[in-house]
Amino acid sequence: NHKSPSGNISTEGETHIIFAIDFSGSMNTKDVTTTKSNGKCDKITRWDAVFECLKLFLKDQMQQSRDKADNGESPCFISLLIFNDNAKTLIERMPLVGDGAKALRRLDAARKSNKPKLGTGFSAGFRQASSLAASSKGNVVLVFLSDGRPGDLTMHPPKNANAAMQSNFRQKNKVYPAAGVHLEEMKQTHGNRFSLQLI
Repeated sequence: NHKSPSGNISTEGETHIIFAIDFSGSMNTKDVTTTKSNGKCDKITRWDAVFECLKLFLKDQMQQSRDKADNGESPCFISLLIFNDNAKTLIERMPLVGDGAKALRRLDAARKSNKPKLGTGFSAGFRQASSLAASSKGNVVLVFLSDGRPGDLTMHPPKNANAAMQSNFRQKNKVYPAAGVHLEEMKQTHGNRFSLQLI
């Protein structure tokens, strides 16, 4: 692994990939078709389907991270958060090193130990992502996955990091910062080193 003089993995030129996954009740819907190893088709939940996609994505990133390490560059770092009306971090700044087996085990444990519930609130997800991104020194990639329109937005969500979003929302007669506020924080902090993929 590429180390800094202090003995820690270097963060110079790093890429920090943050996965924010919708954890609302609708993610339990079993309407995603998958093909088993025997060739037969089966239906799985949206929640399980997202994690299957993340595994494929991570396997590709692991190879890129190994190539970077071989060239003396910093590996990729990944974080994983889930959100519904609230948000919580399940993996924080894990370096993709070696064969990536540890990362895949952590991913599988996250899928199995959390059952989607409640409604969808983008603000909670973006706020948590902004907190995770705050210490990043290099590129920040936020991959935001949701299966529906959130309850805390009255306008359509953004298609990219430069699209306008509403700044607040009202809940139980109180006004709260909307997802756009936290997205703007990340844009201002990281500039053109920040990118958003909203799926």
